[in-house]
Amino acid sequence: MSLKLTAWLLVALCLSCAALSLPPNPELYWGYAYIDNNPANGSLIAETGEGDIIVNLSLPMDPEYPGSYSIKLTFDDKMTRHSKEGATEGEKIVWKVDGLVAAITDTAERDKVNNNFSIKAFTPVNMTVGNLTHDAMVDVGEMVKINAKVENKGQIDIDGFDALLYINDSLQEKAHVNYTLNEGENLSVAFYWQADIEGNYSFSVNVSARNCEECKIQRASSASAISVVRNEQANNSVSNLKNESS
Repeated sequence: MSLKLTAWLLVALCLSCAALSLPPNPELYWGYAYIDNNPANGSLIAETGEGDIIVNLSLPMDPEYPGSYSIKLTFDDKMTRHSKEGATEGEKIVWKVDGLVAAITDTAERDKVNNNFSIKAFTPVNMTVGNLTHDAMVDVGEMVKINAKVENKGQIDIDGFDALLYINDSLQEKAHVNYTLNEGENLSVAFYWQADIEGNYSFSVNVSARNCEECKIQRASSASAISVVRNEQANNSVSNLKNESS
């Protein structure tokens, strides 16, 4: 084999190795990150589905544009067996803004350009429903008032919520409460139900926040029971209680 041919083979082999060693093309993102629909100014993290952090940067990228960011998402190089440099094609990407998981879902895709890609996260809603208050025993035909104490124990105001009354696991009434429940505040919601049929009934009240469409709606509930009896039974029950106490 001539020296010239050997040299050409070596050059071709080197070019081939260089091509194989080139890292995969990245995926590009730019846009704005938000918390509760306000521009974020903390951290922006991208994790793989396995929990590996592949992006970690501070917001904003440009102080003149609150919440702005620009990212070059790198991909794992399969030629390096002992380390993972980035995402894998088609892998789920989890975005976090200041530690809060963003509502958007995404998958890694090489060479893709994501223009004006909004990443939104929301502070978790924390609502509770206290014990329901009502009479334990009522007469047939009597109107029953059921009170539910709804409390906001979270860190954000709740701009309206829905309250649903269930009787024996069947939806009886739905109330749209158009009231801003501020952090640490509580509100009593009243339902009215006419006890037409004798028997034992279970009540439960579920509430859900309506403060944002994209965040996960948090629900809370409380349950209790009531007996509906005829007048004679109610009177006898009251008499028995008086006799037992005397």
